Amino acid sequence: MSSPAIVHDSIPAWAASSTFARAASVAPCVVKPRSLSASRGVIRADDPRAAAAAVARVRAILAEAGEDPEGPLLIERYVP
Repeated sequence: MSSPAIVHDSIPAWAASSTFARAASVAPCVVKPRSLSASRGVIRADDPRAAAAAVARVRAILAEAGEDPEGPLLIERYVP
């Protein structure tokens, strides 16, 4: 069972514009692509501006890896 302090949100491509808002609303957070492994594309963001940049960077990493850059992302609240 996961901790209630951790928020797991899978953001579908059709909601991409809200991805930035969701990441910013749970900052500090960790942005993760669902289609990569071995921590590829996992980025921590400490504030809303960094969260928006992390979402954009993860989408670029997906494109570079030959994956769908508009695929769903996982947004998790960062708990130190």
